[in-house]
Amino acid sequence: MAKVNLPGDLRAVIAEKLFEALAELLAPSVHHVAAINTIGCYLLCHLTGEDYEVVAGSIVVRQGGVPLVLQADASRIDEHEYYLWIERRHADAQVERVDFAARCWMDWAREQHALWLGPPPGPIWRFVDELDDQTARYTPDGEITHIVRVALHNAFRSPHPPEPVAQWESVINKTVDLLAHDPRSHDYLVERGVVDRAGPSTD
Repeated sequence: MAKVNLPGDLRAVIAEKLFEALAELLAPSVHHVAAINTIGCYLLCHLTGEDYEVVAGSIVVRQGGVPLVLQADASRIDEHEYYLWIERRHADAQVERVDFAARCWMDWAREQHALWLGPPPGPIWRFVDELDDQTARYTPDGEITHIVRVALHNAFRSPHPPEPVAQWESVINKTVDLLAHDPRSHDYLVERGVVDRAGPSTD
């Protein structure tokens, strides 16, 4: 039995359609990591009914001579001095990690005038014990993670949510619509009750 509920081909379609929907809101880059993975997290919760959560901390990416580093700093949280990714803890204690923003790493290297070796990266979507620390090392920060989760919880449940929340929700709905119209993902959405057989639903 596979550890990840979503098969690899479906995960690829979800990532593809998420970025297609994101393109209408922003030009995806490493500067939008928090937005990309926040939207991705809530999208996965909606699509699967599982408890995906955002995790914040530091990251080191090694794809050339000079590592790319974003060091988390709780004193500069308002300046988004942290990296954000998605995790889900399974019943067998395995931790699934998702990082849709990883596909922006090559552009990040270009901004830092760092050498990038190999093809453009795709999203990270694997179990933590299957990941190669020599490619990317994620270091969670408990304080920043707690602050971010509380802020997102309050923002999404506020009677008057901040403007970005409405934009994020529109991207989630747009992604669901795109997935519903794609034969590679339509049947899964129907089976999960996310859409009906006739077409997309944003309920």
